[in-house]
Amino acid sequence: YEISACLVGSEMCIRDSLTTIYVYIEGAYGVASTDGGATWSTVLSAPPGFSLMGCRMISATEGWMSGGGMETGKGLTGYYYHTLDNGATWELSTLAQAYSMDLSFSDGVGYSAALNQAYSTIAVYN
Repeated sequence: YEISACLVGSEMCIRDSLTTIYVYIEGAYGVASTDGGATWSTVLSAPPGFSLMGCRMISATEGWMSGGGMETGKGLTGYYYHTLDNGATWELSTLAQAYSMDLSFSDGVGYSAALNQAYSTIAVYN
């Protein structure tokens, strides 16, 4: 189910039936279209000053968006948004002192390239 296509300044996650398309755009918004891109609605908005860098649909209904930014009082924080209902609702998980640059999934395990001020690492979700 994982399909992605790079565009100028954005990335797309396309459901296999092509009836729903998720993209992220600068400004930390996730938007969706159910009519092949004729109209769009916002399904996710990260806090001001944060960005979304990764977007993956791993089934017809399950998807992830990730990114991060500087959180007041906590410093650099990675954000991972997860949906099980095709974007109707999103659950947020955070990663302290890191910023998610992208997402990948293999055999039910999620991997995220993550950076902080000193080094890079791979965050694993399973």
